[in-house]
Amino acid sequence: MLQPPKKKKKKKKKRGHLFCNEIIIIKYSKMSSTNEPVKYLTADDHIPCKRCQAEDSVLVSRKEPFCKKCFLRFIRGKQRRQMNHEKFKVKYNKTAEQPERILLAFSGGLSSLVLLDIMVSLLKEQKEMHRDRQGFELLIVAIDESNLKAFQNNISDIITSLAAYMDFQINYKILDINNFFADSHLLKTITIDEDYSAWCSSIQHDKTYTYQDIVNMCPDKSSTEDVLSIIFSKLLLTTAEAESCQTIIYANSMTRLANEVLAMIVRGRGAEVHQKVSDSVQKYNGKEIEVIFPLRDVLFAEVEAYAQLTGLESYMLQEVNPKSGKIVRNMTVRDLTTGYFKNLDATGYASTASTVVKTAEKLGETRSKQDRLCSFCGTDLQKDPEEWLRNITVSQPAPLVTEEDHNNYAEYLSSSLSHHKGAAHDQRLPLGVCYGCMVTLRGGGSQANSIVWPVAESNSSDQKVLDEYIISDE
Repeated sequence: MLQPPKKKKKKKKKRGHLFCNEIIIIKYSKMSSTNEPVKYLTADDHIPCKRCQAEDSVLVSRKEPFCKKCFLRFIRGKQRRQMNHEKFKVKYNKTAEQPERILLAFSGGLSSLVLLDIMVSLLKEQKEMHRDRQGFELLIVAIDESNLKAFQNNISDIITSLAAYMDFQINYKILDINNFFADSHLLKTITIDEDYSAWCSSIQHDKTYTYQDIVNMCPDKSSTEDVLSIIFSKLLLTTAEAESCQTIIYANSMTRLANEVLAMIVRGRGAEVHQKVSDSVQKYNGKEIEVIFPLRDVLFAEVEAYAQLTGLESYMLQEVNPKSGKIVRNMTVRDLTTGYFKNLDATGYASTASTVVKTAEKLGETRSKQDRLCSFCGTDLQKDPEEWLRNITVSQPAPLVTEEDHNNYAEYLSSSLSHHKGAAHDQRLPLGVCYGCMVTLRGGGSQANSIVWPVAESNSSDQKVLDEYIISDE
């Protein structure tokens, strides 16, 4: 007969004989039970750093305890991974070309402060290890927003103080936002009619337009915010081309990029998501300028931790009346999405930002490249938004029944004819405008709206006529 297998006796674990690492794990598991993406530790916790095993940890990030030195190296390593290209490294070839020039978009916020500190530390390391040589030149470009908001400090004083704090010479340039409207010969009035057609007409060139004048033309706060982001982007591209910078780096963290994804989709700019989230190459005046986000793998909570550990918080540009973060009336789209991700961080869902960014990266670029560009923001026009909007909306009026209906219709026709006569007198020219800019200029309303904007001569009616004769599969 077959004997049943003998049961193995379970060995009883002896209590009170835990190894040192097991004690650390138990203690760390209690500390990491918080929902916050970054947990700050105290001196009484005595949790050793997982990286060096020599110093006590000061915080827990991504379920891993870090000491101050290892955490700073961890964040700096994220930037090195994003900019691990030969053109940013030190070159010893005497016949080599001029070093790469990098433009850092500096806003005075925590993210731009942290990215500047990381880039300066990289330059210091290169000069120390390679006999006072550096692989690239860094230019800090800030846009003066004192005309838009009231600040407690000045952006120029902040950069000067940072140069003394970092013990490094910083080359910087401060731009006036009104320079965007300096070329009065390019300024036109852009109008979006009720039938979604876009037109431009001439204006009085003897008048000087400022950003505040443009703000008064915007239908709501979200439109003003969108217009401001377009102006900033174009000013930075213009400066990069004028200063011979081949690369522009933005200090957008992973949380900020996820915020931008949702905000752009809400504003009708889904076609631009890939370009605004992924590293890309943009063409400006025939030159290719690379756009990089070195902090794309870093959460904003980790940016705040880096700034706190290095003391960069004291150099932050402070508003006189900062936003409270509470939901109030007339909030912009970006304010709402920012509050959404702050709530996710507080409830333990900070990884949602990573999911949003990675999903947006998979969208990829558009397959077909068109030569048509939006006359307002400069993005590619893949389809005609006017025709698309006309196809999905009801354009036929209800049948006229009563005498009052006929009178109202006749009054509408007379006003429409006078409007078109005035348009012909003003020599209005058709323009190509993307759907996102239509939403921005009209603010989601049904009434036509106009704004003064620089329009290049190439975006005239000639291009519109040529586009009508292009044969495509659609």
